[in-house]
Amino acid sequence: MSPTWFQLGHAGGDTPPEVSATLKHSAEHAGGCDWLEQQAETNALLVAAMAIMHPELYITSLAMMDRLNHQAKIKGLAEIEEVVGEWESIFNAVSVIINWQSPYH
Repeated sequence: MSPTWFQLGHAGGDTPPEVSATLKHSAEHAGGCDWLEQQAETNALLVAAMAIMHPELYITSLAMMDRLNHQAKIKGLAEIEEVVGEWESIFNAVSVIINWQSPYH
């Protein structure tokens, strides 16, 4: 899951990034949004720990998320803007594998 990433198989740099399929509110398998909400407190603790243990990574990550949100606003990418607002982690992606299967994407 990621608030935004470039889809593989698209040529050139003109293709805008997209929200992961599991984080799209319109998706059939949109459980990612529920999972993000349930993990908000845990992610806040991880962010606080990272701010202490690795302040440079923390500051860089916050700047990246701010820039991502700003670009989404400028380019009218409402779906990205919405998910970035809900993304509590300083990391830009989360991989979830359950019983050796990954969610549809």
